[in-house]
Amino acid sequence: PISEAQLGVLTTLQKLGLQAELLRKDLPAIRQWFADQDPLLHTDKVFRLAKLRYVIMTNIPFDATEAACWVKPEAKIDPVKEEFSQSDKVIAQTFCATRFKSALRIDPVLKGDWGTISACLAARGLPET
Repeated sequence: PISEAQLGVLTTLQKLGLQAELLRKDLPAIRQWFADQDPLLHTDKVFRLAKLRYVIMTNIPFDATEAACWVKPEAKIDPVKEEFSQSDKVIAQTFCATRFKSALRIDPVLKGDWGTISACLAARGLPET
């Protein structure tokens, strides 16, 4: 039996044109296919196949592990410009904001976890108020 989740993965791989690799059960070839894709072209293809206009990404600003994917751990926000410097950014922000909308997850705020919030703000050189 195949679970609904497994069926979703198999269907996606078929839609991407990987039927031969699936029939051979060739996981290394499937991984290589993904590694060979240009990220922007692949994103265009996925959006077209899925008939998407946009997706929503959640970002957790108070999670150091997640924040490290976007900016260097030691990065400080410039108080005048109110943003990180280009040299502090880990990933160039090349995605299209009309296609990738963001939503902040503020779980620590809702939980009242001021210790986490204060530590995060202090680490970025921001006031705790």
